[in-house]
Amino acid sequence: MNKYIYIIILMLLTMPSKGQHPTPQVWTLSPLTLDTVTSVYYSPTPLQSNGSIIEGIYKKSFFSNMPNQGTITDFYVRLGTPVAAGVPIYGYRVMIGYTMLDSIPVSWVSPVPVAIPPNLQVFPGLTQVFYDTFFHFPYNMVKGDWLKVHLSTPFTYSFSPQGEAGKIPNLVVHVSQDSMTFFTPSSLAPALYAYQGGQSVVIAPVWDPGVNGLGSLLWIGFDVQPLAGVSDLTSVRGFTLVPNPAATAALVHFEATEALSQSELTITNIAGMVVKRVPLGRVNGLFTQQIDVSGLANGLYFVTLHANGQQQVQKLVVQR
Repeated sequence: MNKYIYIIILMLLTMPSKGQHPTPQVWTLSPLTLDTVTSVYYSPTPLQSNGSIIEGIYKKSFFSNMPNQGTITDFYVRLGTPVAAGVPIYGYRVMIGYTMLDSIPVSWVSPVPVAIPPNLQVFPGLTQVFYDTFFHFPYNMVKGDWLKVHLSTPFTYSFSPQGEAGKIPNLVVHVSQDSMTFFTPSSLAPALYAYQGGQSVVIAPVWDPGVNGLGSLLWIGFDVQPLAGVSDLTSVRGFTLVPNPAATAALVHFEATEALSQSELTITNIAGMVVKRVPLGRVNGLFTQQIDVSGLANGLYFVTLHANGQQQVQKLVVQR
């Protein structure tokens, strides 16, 4: 009797729960908002074995209620095709990062002959990567489910209203399949998926066919914590950093249209850590000051001007 009670309890504990399929705080709108020619890059050149590289550009306007500035704690993907019961776990390499591209040149899309675009390696458009890992489906999912992937290091981002050269950086999501270890019963493969070698199959539940057979990314999402107490610093005009990229120093320039008290610059890395503080004190009118960045490693940083309880953010790239 005790044995059967134990088995029943074990079955209840291992049943899927609604908590396995959470909904992200912020998510992309319908994939129909994407132009699959100019927003998605596809190449059958894989990182490993039989697979493909697909990369999509997502502008801030593609997302629901995404704050201009915040910290991303979790990443989500949503399945567009059902995963049959009994089909084993699948894994993908996913990279997320910044790009200053608004679209992917048509010449990059499904190149013939197959080739990686020159000087771009396998990740066209990525200027800074903040998430790069493999993930897998930990349970059987159905169409419409969200898969939640926790970021071990939360990422603080900024869609600066001023952006870089007047442009706002966009997000790039890159997926590369690895089909070497994916197996399913051969009876399923011909009907549902691209069949290879009798057993090994390529399964892409995150992707649906797009225009002319291109792969178009479905929904992605994030859990985002807005930066506390953040509002745009309206009493500052022309906040710039020159040169950018900078090697050892950058010149900060802005105009205070009203007196700024206890103003300060902070430099934050992509992990959200403040790596440098520069007190500015009281500022009125035109302001120019050089800041030393020689002690910072190469990479992307956010330079934030704090004053009067408000702030403005600019992106700075350190490159030597």
